[in-house]
Amino acid sequence: MRKGASPLLPESKLIRDKREAMFPKVSMREAARRAGIPEATWRQAENGAHRPRREHLARMALAVEASPAELEQAGRPDAARSLEALMLRRAEDAEVPEELLSAAAGDAGLSGLLAEIVHGLQDIDASRMLTRSQKADLKEELIAELTRNVRERRQNVRAVLRITGGRAVS
Repeated sequence: MRKGASPLLPESKLIRDKREAMFPKVSMREAARRAGIPEATWRQAENGAHRPRREHLARMALAVEASPAELEQAGRPDAARSLEALMLRRAEDAEVPEELLSAAAGDAGLSGLLAEIVHGLQDIDASRMLTRSQKADLKEELIAELTRNVRERRQNVRAVLRITGGRAVS
């Protein structure tokens, strides 16, 4: 930190830390492009020059794969709710089956499974080595695999409930 500079806002630190931890490395310019916001807005928010607006912060968090829970911990529950809504819209736009969205909605306030879906879709979209057709095929495979996982998890829960007679198991 520069001499005399104030400490970073918690949300600025979160975004910076998440972006810098990404592999392969992602520049501020690329992160801003992925978030669909101006690079100057990204830089000002990440450097703590201003507190980002709720919707911008949600888009930034999505671009660096931060979770709604992390935004909550950074003191921005407003942006956490916007991130959840944004993730849900992205999943719906990708025609994720209702069964999978329903399971995600019951999974820790959307953050767990839904984040996996949306970040997987983003990773596919970000690839510059795949054709449009290959991306579509990979997205279809990702959604099919996650749907199979959800079905298997539900079957396991039902089996445990049958075995235990519905009693909680510690």
